[in-house]
Amino acid sequence: MTGTAPADLSTVLEQFRGKSPDDIADMVRKRGIKGRAGTTYGCPFAMMLNGAFTGNYIIGRKYIVRRSGNVIDKVHTPANIKAMVRKFDLGHYPELIAPPPRCLLKSRPKRKPRPGHGGPVTPKVVKNHLAKLVDRFSND
Repeated sequence: MTGTAPADLSTVLEQFRGKSPDDIADMVRKRGIKGRAGTTYGCPFAMMLNGAFTGNYIIGRKYIVRRSGNVIDKVHTPANIKAMVRKFDLGHYPELIAPPPRCLLKSRPKRKPRPGHGGPVTPKVVKNHLAKLVDRFSND
């Protein structure tokens, strides 16, 4: 359904009518699409629609929203699509889950703080710090 004029959002969703959540997951799987659980714009169903139809899709519990240019369409999320997305978010389709992004840093082992850096702030530490500041500005 790609073309110059975007199809009505209800028309786009018509092809999923009568399909079970597992059938919809199979459609996503066959296209090799993977997504992120718990996201409205990064779920694999939204990504499949982004690739097949004009516009950007957001899949929510209550509504599916499509933005295409200056036009925003919104329809109630059909029960079968809602069930598929819910099952995906709960981990029922692990083959559709994208690996975590590479930009996440691995946690580093904690190092001992250097003297004067980190460590507990005690009244003595504060007093010494203030004394150094007073000395620095009193010499001017």
